[in-house]
Amino acid sequence: MHTAVLTAEIYAVVRIAAISFVITRLRGERPSGVTLVGAIGLAVLAVLVVAIKLVLTH
Repeated sequence: MHTAVLTAEIYAVVRIAAISFVITRLRGERPSGVTLVGAIGLAVLAVLVVAIKLVLTH
């Protein structure tokens, strides 16, 4: 059970982080360092949300 929840949370964090690359590509631009920093920032924020969720619900 814990493995499945952890896997699902990791998958969600990766998808959230990747959204900045998708948006950059949809604009017709090449991903840059700013895109990478944005993706890392989103991933950190998503991990914080996941950690709070896991603490409050488990």
